[in-house]
Amino acid sequence: MVAFGIIDRSVGQNDSADTGARIRDAAVRLFAARGYAATGIRDVAEDAGVTTAALYHHMGSKQDLLVTIMRDAMHELIASARMALAEAEGPADRLRALAQAHVIYNGQNLLAANVSDSEIRSLDPPNRGRIIKLRDAYEELWADVISRGIHEGAFEVGDQKLFRLSVIQMCNGISYWYSPAGSAPLPAIADHIAGFALSMAKARYVDDGAPGEAAPGGVEEAGR
Repeated sequence: MVAFGIIDRSVGQNDSADTGARIRDAAVRLFAARGYAATGIRDVAEDAGVTTAALYHHMGSKQDLLVTIMRDAMHELIASARMALAEAEGPADRLRALAQAHVIYNGQNLLAANVSDSEIRSLDPPNRGRIIKLRDAYEELWADVISRGIHEGAFEVGDQKLFRLSVIQMCNGISYWYSPAGSAPLPAIADHIAGFALSMAKARYVDDGAPGEAAPGGVEEAGR
């Protein structure tokens, strides 16, 4: 479980009177720390400083809160990936950009990323289908980059689906072990992990034939 002390930019930094945001932030904190099943709706209301009636008025049920957290996280992750891809040139740069964007997003949104990754099992079937559809749309960005890289001779990947899922899970892992108080800054960690992804793909730059290079250093010193 993620400790209460880990705070990201989406949690605990909203000083406005936006009740909906306070409820959402409280739910992220509690779901990450205790788990969805062990968190009651009264717990969320108490943490947010509102009545249970106000919570239902602003955000609906506990299931609605979980869907909102996951939906927002996926929309933001997709947007960050598309922005990164728009600035990348060539297969290796596109793969690097996707991995960096994913790691940085998760590192800046630790609790929401953790909840989104671990609590999909807690969604009811209709809501699970909606979130999986968003995940599929995100994975399609990766699938396109990987497929194009292989076609252009930049990657050597045997099983594209297995490679895609493995790299995405590696990027997801930061939400479980990264701490802003660690010795390595988040962009450096993102560079390292992107380098690992390029190495796994046996990536090379097809314009000049030079192999992709991972950032120097290692992640074993990062995040703890």
